[in-house]
Amino acid sequence: MEVRKEGSIRVWAACSTESPQAHIWIDVQTPASIWSEAVDLFSRAPDEIQTQPDETSKISPGLTLFMVQTLIEVMNGRLDVLSVSSGDPTSDSQENSIRLQCSMPLGTPEPVEQGLEVG
Repeated sequence: MEVRKEGSIRVWAACSTESPQAHIWIDVQTPASIWSEAVDLFSRAPDEIQTQPDETSKISPGLTLFMVQTLIEVMNGRLDVLSVSSGDPTSDSQENSIRLQCSMPLGTPEPVEQGLEVG
C-alpha cells in the first residue's frame, strides 16, 4: 500500500442567511482526475470484467463520491464538486485543488419523549 503525504485539506462551515441551510466546504489538494472513471465497461467483453471481488479490490473514488451524493440527497441535502478560483493565474497549486460543497437543511427541534412505555 502506497502512502502519500502531500497536499492539504481545508474545512469550514457557515449557515445561510437566505435559506435554512448549513454549508460545509472542503478544499482538497488533489488532481481532479481522481474523481473521473472510465465509462467503457459496456464495450468490454464479459470475461474482461472482474465479476468476483477479491481481497485487494477497493471502491473507486468516483463510486464513493456517487454513493455519498446519493446519501446526502436522501437527507434532502446536496453535494457539489466546485472549481477553486485562484487569485494568481501563474499559481499551479490551485489547478490541483477541488472544492466539495455540502449543503444540508437545518434541523427543526422535535420534542423528545421523557420515558419509554413498557407494554
